[in-house]
Amino acid sequence: MTIHSMTGYAEARAEARDMRLRLRIKTFNHRFLDLQLRLAPGLEAQGPEIEKRLRAALRRGHVDLWLEAEEPAADGLDRGRVRAYLAALSELRREIQVLAPGEAGNIYEWLRLPGVLSAAGSQPEESAVTAAVAAALEEALRRLEDFRRGEGAALAGDLLARIQNLRAAVAEISRCQPEIVSALHERLRRRLADLLADAIPSERLAQEAALLAERADISEELTRLEAHLDRFQARLAAGGEVGKPLEFLLQELQRETNTLLAKTSSASPPALRLTEIGLGMKAELEKLREQVQNLE
Repeated sequence: MTIHSMTGYAEARAEARDMRLRLRIKTFNHRFLDLQLRLAPGLEAQGPEIEKRLRAALRRGHVDLWLEAEEPAADGLDRGRVRAYLAALSELRREIQVLAPGEAGNIYEWLRLPGVLSAAGSQPEESAVTAAVAAALEEALRRLEDFRRGEGAALAGDLLARIQNLRAAVAEISRCQPEIVSALHERLRRRLADLLADAIPSERLAQEAALLAERADISEELTRLEAHLDRFQARLAAGGEVGKPLEFLLQELQRETNTLLAKTSSASPPALRLTEIGLGMKAELEKLREQVQNLE
């Protein structure tokens, strides 16, 4: 299966008689599907169908859509349009003189208002406009799909590379584990010697010994880290809507890494080396989180 980025851009054009349409779509990452439509005057009625199609095609992301209309440049005098304008102007003048005597001179100011003038029969039929908008939208969505699939493939490659970096870090910690355990045991021995010198009760000695022994054991954290990495890679390979599941797995990886660092904090050379590795893992996890947020 494929993976899609939530970041993308596409545009398409269509014609409805003498009207040219330009439709643009730009998408960004967002937790939910957030649609913002900007439709040219006279095309507002296309909004519900556009939104319905977008919701069927997309799952997550902030979506900006612009639908613009333009007429072709004039290559001659359209006498029919001129006659239609003159007829409409004469009719409007008669109506204004009846409704508002003495104010007919304002007609030219009113005619300057946006969208007031439209020659009879000059606008494409609504069905033709709807068909043209639908065609432009389908073409734009197809191009957007190609764009987002390509971005998703690039992101998946980057994520896999970072997962391999984390696997290498976990393997290095596993190799260092005997040295880390030895250093912690030495710390335990010194701690117990101090407690015995102070004549600490046996119950307290047992508690201290159990606590330090538990801190020396990081095998469970390493096992869980490897399991989470396996699940992450398998979910990524499955494709589809992977963003939210991968975000959850990253939270688990972050939690295990923090626990591992907390268990092995000391000034011994092995522990310092583990801290260095663990901080590198946290940096990789942060980069993974940023990338995963761009996936649908």
